[in-house]
Amino acid sequence: IQIRIPERREIGLKTLHDLATTPTAADQKSEARQTKRVGEDAEQLPNNALGNPIAHRILAWDHIQHGEFEEAFSEIGEAASLNPRDMWVRYYLSSAKYRMAQTKHSDMLGLANMMLDLKAVLEWYPEMADAYDLLALARTAGGGPSAAMQAERAAMDLSPREERYVLHLAEIY
Repeated sequence: IQIRIPERREIGLKTLHDLATTPTAADQKSEARQTKRVGEDAEQLPNNALGNPIAHRILAWDHIQHGEFEEAFSEIGEAASLNPRDMWVRYYLSSAKYRMAQTKHSDMLGLANMMLDLKAVLEWYPEMADAYDLLALARTAGGGPSAAMQAERAAMDLSPREERYVLHLAEIY
């Protein structure tokens, strides 16, 4: 919450950076297991991510809000490596791709993967209007206007007062 209050933003960011870079008990256990496997073939790729995955995720969202996309993708990668089943990370990744394309006036990168991520997010949290909106925008960019309208209408049904969704539906038309 502190990073949203302008006069407390620096303190909040410092706290989040501390949480994101301090090894947790799980990190220490994982490191101990890795040292035991030095002579054996490891089943997984090495994971160098440390800290709290939620702190990484919040830092990623803050970077997205401020248009710092390289830093956001780095934090999203850290959060995903610490907790690969976190659906918020998939949503933030999709949001970062959209906002980066919007800022740079270019095409969205990884459009097919973005749509798959958003579908997974919507299976996990079907009442998330913003995910339906992002899915509609991705489908519009991918050339599927009828599917895009369906997703945008779902977003409007969930959040009828959001004028941004009405604008996006008009853009789809």
